Amino acid sequence: MFAKIMNFDFGSDLLSKVSFFLILFFMTKPVSAIEARKPEINLADQILLENKIHREEFYGDVRLLHSPNPMDVQFSEDGSVLFSQAETIRLWRSDTGKYLGSIAGPARFRRFAQLNHSRWIVTIDDREAVDARGWYWGVPQVLPHLRIWDVVTGKCLTVRRLKIPANAIHLWIAALETTEPFQATYLILEYTDGQSGSTSHCQLIGFQGRSLTQVCRIELEDPPDSLTWDSHSKQLFIHGEYRVSAFDPASNKILWTKIPGDFVSRTKEIDQLIVFDHPPLLTEKESGNEKAFSPILVTFRQTAKGPKSMLWRLIDSATGEIIKKEVITRASEEYNSQFEKNRKESPSHWTYDSRERSIKAIDFLNNKTLLRIPWRIDDYATRSRFNSKFDQWYLDRNNLREIEEKFAYSQAANRVCIIGGVLDEIYLYNSQTGKRIATASGTVSALSAFSSDKISASLDWNDVSVYQMKDHDQLVRSFHTKAPKNSCIALSADASSLLVGEASGKAQVWNLPTRKHIGTLTSPSIVPTKLLCIAIDSAHTKIVAGDMEGTFWRWKYPVSSDDKPQLLTAERNGGELKLPYQKVLPDYDLNPSLCDLSSNAILSLCFQPLVSEVYSVDIESSPGSSLVANLGYEQNYGNVIAIENAKKQSILTPGVHHKSILIQTKCSPNGRFAILVFYSGQVTIIDLQEGTLESIIQTGNREIVDVEFHPDQKTLFVASYRGTVTAWDTETFLKIGSLQLYDARLNLLSSRVAKKGFDLVLGTRDTGLIVKRGVFPKSEQQPQRPASLSLPLGGPLSED
Repeated sequence: MFAKIMNFDFGSDLLSKVSFFLILFFMTKPVSAIEARKPEINLADQILLENKIHREEFYGDVRLLHSPNPMDVQFSEDGSVLFSQAETIRLWRSDTGKYLGSIAGPARFRRFAQLNHSRWIVTIDDREAVDARGWYWGVPQVLPHLRIWDVVTGKCLTVRRLKIPANAIHLWIAALETTEPFQATYLILEYTDGQSGSTSHCQLIGFQGRSLTQVCRIELEDPPDSLTWDSHSKQLFIHGEYRVSAFDPASNKILWTKIPGDFVSRTKEIDQLIVFDHPPLLTEKESGNEKAFSPILVTFRQTAKGPKSMLWRLIDSATGEIIKKEVITRASEEYNSQFEKNRKESPSHWTYDSRERSIKAIDFLNNKTLLRIPWRIDDYATRSRFNSKFDQWYLDRNNLREIEEKFAYSQAANRVCIIGGVLDEIYLYNSQTGKRIATASGTVSALSAFSSDKISASLDWNDVSVYQMKDHDQLVRSFHTKAPKNSCIALSADASSLLVGEASGKAQVWNLPTRKHIGTLTSPSIVPTKLLCIAIDSAHTKIVAGDMEGTFWRWKYPVSSDDKPQLLTAERNGGELKLPYQKVLPDYDLNPSLCDLSSNAILSLCFQPLVSEVYSVDIESSPGSSLVANLGYEQNYGNVIAIENAKKQSILTPGVHHKSILIQTKCSPNGRFAILVFYSGQVTIIDLQEGTLESIIQTGNREIVDVEFHPDQKTLFVASYRGTVTAWDTETFLKIGSLQLYDARLNLLSSRVAKKGFDLVLGTRDTGLIVKRGVFPKSEQQPQRPASLSLPLGGPLSED
């Protein structure tokens, strides 16, 4: 009956029978078995698919930048995700370097490790020791916590506070490691107490599972600085400069301990302990049979004057006995095209050779260099990021976070990654070809004011774009050009012209409606230095730019009847600086924050330093005589010079606390107000038309990177380095709103008045542009008065 219903002839159509039973088989097969045949999605794709981990909406290409000071990089188990750790954890695609999201805790992270096949990460908070004077140096200001985070959602799953002895003075978390089969987390805690001449203690502490239940606490000798898990021998290796030990997580016992003298005839410091991805095959000399060991590799430090070689020992993980000893030479060889194919027979290790400044894949067993990647990164963008770090000198605090070259290699992803260079950046390479993947980008180096709902920005001192502000917090790029080594940008009031200043002292002009380059502005016989600010007047008649020496140059606006760009030479400034003091500091460079122009080119501000012998005699009793700024890594006394329309000149030296240091001068868009920002967090606003103090606002913030004033709304915006933007009422001097970004380091701020609140465009050091709209609605504007005026006692200036 069943055959008739299905219209089958069992005696003739064999193919139909087979097809029928196959269909019936899949119809009756459990759903779980069918789903098991689906290809497993990698971790990076899963993160993007679920879209739960926190991601700011960035405008710009965000790749492989992580400030401040990245400290570690690791690949996920499947190789699809690259984790980087600075104060937060960021996730990147290993194939393209694209940003996936970030994880940030209540305290900045010190170390991290992976667990549950990279679906979780375990972090340990930084101790946040302060570099104070006297007996309080190194005393922990924050009690470190262990935390487990879900990589896909970014949520914290577990928190466990470490038990710190009550008499601990100095505190270190030397290492953090996880053991996948045991689902355990181990760390090394070092501390000194105040008894017996500050005795040093070192402990290995273990925690079990997601709950982080403590399972062991073992006292160690000779404080080690690293933990390394070996999945083949199921052992945890503890090692420092003078000792290597094998720890068994199953029994919580140390199986064996070796010192460098057990490996080499002369005592040498241990440099690294390396665990191979898979055990190598070694040939026994007597029998000639191949036997797979589970060895570990120990390398030793060489003196700078020693031979160009690397001393190493291959030891048995079960006993610590030497299996093979050799010296690997640093001589480079041709790249072996069979490198990846031969890895099963010839285990290799990626390392950084500081003498050659190169990254190498070394076959230790056969004494060969398989691949060498020259590593001397010093391009203009990287160098400029390095220099900008010193422009904002007050952000460079001694945070006791040691930074060394960190490596990560993933065979699954065919990627090798290193942290280093002039600014400790992240470099990702293809391990088969040695070519770099995803050049770092994302630093907003310049940001214009809003003009006709448009704004221009420069990323990495190379790419200049103009954006149109749209609804729903969106920027739409309307113009893009390459402008190598640019230093400042501006838009005309009607957003028809784009100005780009260069590090060479030249400037370029683009007509935006026609998208054409219409002029190059150059210098007279005296070549100007790097341009720090540039602007065009509302009538499109003149362009003004200020350079690093505090000199302002003026050009006529280029007007040409043909399509060829004009070459214009700067005119002498009609109003030369006339100071009451003739002795001016001869050689100095202004920081970019100490020179500014209003967007209509009417007002210019710059700091003018004076030599010490002048201020000690002539201006000691003058108001504002303590006005100082940081120039050339030194603090210099001086004045702020304000010039209006190249004619009217004013010397701005408002009275400030004797320890205040000037970090920024800023013009209001209409050229009426001058804003002076001090290291103490004080912001002084001066009305140049009235010659009066408009406001003195005590923000209490010592990490101000940019401010912007809206005179019509009587509102001052203050951007802080660590992602906070606050709004202040300049009439009541009270805070009326705040915005905290999740994981961004701010650099620049621009804003406009909107129907509800304000539109903010924030330029960051490592994540491109961020747009926020209506962050301070009236319903949330609750004025908050600062608790007290916090004077910068113990700041950079001496007590004298």
